Amino acid sequence: MMKVIGYWVFTILIACEMVIGAYWDLFQIPYVKDVFVHLHLPFYFLIIIGIWRLPCAVILLIPGLPKWKVWAYGGAFFMYSGAMVLHLSVGDGVGGWLGPLLYTLFTVASWMLRPASRRLMATAGSVVQGDNLSAGHDQDLKKSPKSKLVVYWIITVLVALSMISGGIAEIAGEKTAISGMISLGYPVYFTKLLGYWKIAGGIVILAPGLLLVKEWAYLGIFLDLTGAFLTHLFCHSEAYHVISTGIFAVLTFLSWALRPSVRKIAWRGL
Repeated sequence: MMKVIGYWVFTILIACEMVIGAYWDLFQIPYVKDVFVHLHLPFYFLIIIGIWRLPCAVILLIPGLPKWKVWAYGGAFFMYSGAMVLHLSVGDGVGGWLGPLLYTLFTVASWMLRPASRRLMATAGSVVQGDNLSAGHDQDLKKSPKSKLVVYWIITVLVALSMISGGIAEIAGEKTAISGMISLGYPVYFTKLLGYWKIAGGIVILAPGLLLVKEWAYLGIFLDLTGAFLTHLFCHSEAYHVISTGIFAVLTFLSWALRPSVRKIAWRGL
């Protein structure tokens, strides 16, 4: 009983923060504008975050949709932990980063305490691990046309290399990456946060196993690319930047949709 109460307390806290935050962000109230000025972030980024917040809150609260809940938890964790890193990056004390830290912990607590009815239930034999890996791969080859696997790997490698190379350039402070970030209104320190996330995401979607982590990696990459797409639209960037980020967002979705069964979890009750 206490576990269920704890789950709902943490989940409602997150959902309420998401809904209130979405209102604040979309209507750009003075408080959040002051925070963004302090963090050296452009105001249009509030709209992007506000759009992401609302579906997250709804998915966490409503019954069903367990796979969507995995993505919602991932998005909440990225946002709160990212906010904490941003406050630390500008030298804020406890008062700046404590709130995001607490909500990061609330997200983890809600995830760990969620009841069975809100968890993904794996179908028997759907998770291929250890000694069964090669057998699963053989089964996958029989079920999926080789052409589909070839297309999957081409797309996945393209997305992963784009993420890893971009992340390395940002962490290394490559001049083009830094100037591009500044031209979009973002601070230089923002490149470090994105860079580490990009490298991690690219590695995870290429690596074997890590099936649940792959879901979050795909989510992170998709959010990054759709965010970049919207950013270029807001900034009236050259068509190349808008089109390329849009194409890679679509390629990310295709990689996720085409991934062979040995690289995904087949879930019951989606």
